[in-house]
Amino acid sequence: TDASLALAIAIERTGELLRIARALALRHRSVLDATPDPIQILDRNGRILDVNQTACEVYGYSREEFLALTVFDLNPSLQRMVIGEIDSVRTVNQRKDGRVFPVEVRSSAYRDGNERLLVGLVRDLSEQERHAEELQSQAREALMAQQEFRTLLGAIDKGLAI
Repeated sequence: TDASLALAIAIERTGELLRIARALALRHRSVLDATPDPIQILDRNGRILDVNQTACEVYGYSREEFLALTVFDLNPSLQRMVIGEIDSVRTVNQRKDGRVFPVEVRSSAYRDGNERLLVGLVRDLSEQERHAEELQSQAREALMAQQEFRTLLGAIDKGLAI
């Protein structure tokens, strides 16, 4: 009958749409997980809606645990969140084990249907800060060695050629 044919076509079309939706979801997951920095997708209240695999590794939470958190759990010093267009801030975040680490967070608002969401890219600055501290330490040591050398030269009462 015509109704049976229409139902069969609708079922076939629904199956095709489901395959397309699954492919898009896999692509979305693959792109997120291929990114080497942590990514978080947040709603306007700071609730975490999705994260990539790198975020799980850096923070120590499973994806399921992340979905029960807000951005305020990762950054307890954050008082409120305002969704602007593009924002970049240096702050500290907290891992699951309680350790804090310096980060730069770049965020951007976008629309997902009728909802305005925020995607945040987190860059762990621990290594950069460690290198900066090493360079400062080396510069201090070089300055001290230079001062000691000048003191030594000033203390010598004979001629000296270098």
